[in-house]
Amino acid sequence: EIVGEKNTIATIIENVAWEYCIPVTIGRGYCSGPPRKQIVDRFEASGKERLLLLVLSDHDPDGNEIAESLKRSFRGDFGVQPERLTAIRAALTAEQVDELGLPASSEKAKRTSSNYTSFVQRFGEDVYELEAVQPKDLQAMLRQEIESVLDWDAFQHEQDQQEEDIDRIAQARAAVRKALEVISLEGGED
Repeated sequence: EIVGEKNTIATIIENVAWEYCIPVTIGRGYCSGPPRKQIVDRFEASGKERLLLLVLSDHDPDGNEIAESLKRSFRGDFGVQPERLTAIRAALTAEQVDELGLPASSEKAKRTSSNYTSFVQRFGEDVYELEAVQPKDLQAMLRQEIESVLDWDAFQHEQDQQEEDIDRIAQARAAVRKALEVISLEGGED
């Protein structure tokens, strides 16, 4: 699952997620209970062994905490076992800020955040917004994280299965179309 912090990146990340058939949830900050429950429900319905969250959030005191907050909630609120849950910050990390040479936001880290002290001790008071990243760069970051964790054999199997399903559906459509034409011709002769 991909979790984005804000609506402004929805279209950018959805385009990449679609390529890999990965669901996207936009949390608008910390996700509220219903979207978290939907993620857990999708995970449980999938039959998969592990829930992997790729999180995209601002590099600020609260954005840095979103991935850990999701993990705590999924464990505590929904009973997802810790060994079945991984959360990765796909963006925006301090390393990515440095690599891209991003400009700091005009605002500094919010002193009112409960995560202020630990963030400032690690990174300083400058904060960086996801919107400062060019869309193509944000997509590349997400694509890189997806490809680093994707089970390529399983993904390819699903892609092959999809192609077979498309062919089967096309053949069934053609057969139905032909049958309807015959029925139509027979019906017109009476």
